[in-house]
Amino acid sequence: MRAFVTFSCVALALMFLGPFAGSFGDPELGRVAGGAADPIIGLLQTQVFRLTMVVMVTLYGVVLAVQSLRKEGKASRSPDATSDRTPPAISLSPAVIEIRKRIDTAIGRMNLLPFETVPVATKIDLEDIQGSHLPGLEAAHRKARAVYPDTGPQAEALDRDLATSLDLIASRLDELLEECGREAQGDFATQRRFVELRHPVASDGPLALPKVTLVDARS
Repeated sequence: MRAFVTFSCVALALMFLGPFAGSFGDPELGRVAGGAADPIIGLLQTQVFRLTMVVMVTLYGVVLAVQSLRKEGKASRSPDATSDRTPPAISLSPAVIEIRKRIDTAIGRMNLLPFETVPVATKIDLEDIQGSHLPGLEAAHRKARAVYPDTGPQAEALDRDLATSLDLIASRLDELLEECGREAQGDFATQRRFVELRHPVASDGPLALPKVTLVDARS
């Protein structure tokens, strides 16, 4: 298709080049341009120049057409097999599936937390797990499992190793949730102390805090 378009462009160029080059021979052109342009006008009026232009344009179009045909031929003969290849489905062990669900649940909980309640270090760890650690681990496992069948000692060993590594990630996600919980509880305790200091409750009121009697342990 591109070769046809290229040849069409060449044909149009040849159609319009003849009349355009023929206008160079107009004697009025030299008189209007003045004596300074006489050498250029004289060159444009020569038959050799016009034939050279036609040959150059024709050769350029032929080169473009040949290149287009070669590219189209290579693309039709050797298509990119990797783009059309669908990776085979891999049946994972129940342990891997269970831990993966645990990871998805923890990540979902982390993403639902208010932004300000998540410490900066926790955000960085979560981004690393989601963007690098977990995808890299699962991609490497898929490549290894593609070498071995779904049933066999090698596949079972790979799944056990994957489950162990996923369990480490799941445990770290649980720790991140605990960190967020401690951060939120600390903020809440700070606000409660502030309110209690600014708005103390009378000692005999219904919301009065119970009195604490200090006992000397030495007695």
